[in-house]
Amino acid sequence: MLQHAASGLRARFTFDSVGGFGWVFSKSYVIRSIDPGDSAGAVTWREEYAGRGIGRRLYLLAATLHPSTRWRLQGGLTEFAAPLRARLHGADPYRWEAPCDWCNERAIAWRGAAPHDFGAHPITPAPPAITPTLVKVS
Repeated sequence: MLQHAASGLRARFTFDSVGGFGWVFSKSYVIRSIDPGDSAGAVTWREEYAGRGIGRRLYLLAATLHPSTRWRLQGGLTEFAAPLRARLHGADPYRWEAPCDWCNERAIAWRGAAPHDFGAHPITPAPPAITPTLVKVS
């Protein structure tokens, strides 16, 4: 599990060293040992961190720790995870599974695909950094 200390955003990364696939489980929920000040179910404050690149950094850190792992989808995508997974797939379609019109039009089954199957896939690199937002405290 990786957690961004300042925001509390976290994700659990599980991988199968034999099959070469990994899964990401990321959900805003309270874990008492980590979030002792949170009341049960009061997790909407995490939504203010959505779209700031924190989740992307967590995913990319996990991918760095397991460089030969291909990351599958697990379950449905939330409104916050869907754009992130689309960006990751757009930057490296072989490594990151995500719903993709280009792949669907070519009937590419991601799990069984080889790197050359994505040779003509449009690549959209993610921005190198996300400009931080200044938060004024009064």
